[in-house]
Amino acid sequence: MIGMYSEHSGTFLQVVTIAMTLAFSIPITIMPLTWARILRWNLDEKPHLALYFGRSLGVLALVMSWAGWHAAGHTAVQPFFFNMFIGLAVLMIVVHVVGALQKVQPWTETAEIPFWAGLALLGLLFYPMA
Repeated sequence: MIGMYSEHSGTFLQVVTIAMTLAFSIPITIMPLTWARILRWNLDEKPHLALYFGRSLGVLALVMSWAGWHAAGHTAVQPFFFNMFIGLAVLMIVVHVVGALQKVQPWTETAEIPFWAGLALLGLLFYPMA
C-alpha cells in the first residue's frame, strides 16, 4: 500500500497544495475570525488571541503549501516533505479527536477527522518510492 502511486507523488503534491492554499491557508491568514465563524466557533467579545493564533496558523500553512509545491518538482526532497505531511495529518487527527472528547469544539471540527485521516492515507498511497 505505501507508495502504491509513488510515480504520481509530484502531481499529488501540486493538487493538495493548491487545494489547501485556496481552501485553508489564505482564508485563515487574511480573515481568521470569519473562517472561525464559518466553522461555527464561538468567539469572545475581544478575540485578540484567536486572531493572533489564526493568523499564525495561516502563515504556517502558507509555508507548508509553498514547501509542498517546491517538493512536487524536486524528487530528492519529496520523502522529507511526505513525512512532514503525513505527520501533520496524523497529529491533526489527534487534535480533533481530543477536542471532540473534551466537547470543546463545534461539530464542524469533529467532522474534519475523516478528512485528515483521508489525507494521511493519500499521503501513504502517493509516498515517493525512490
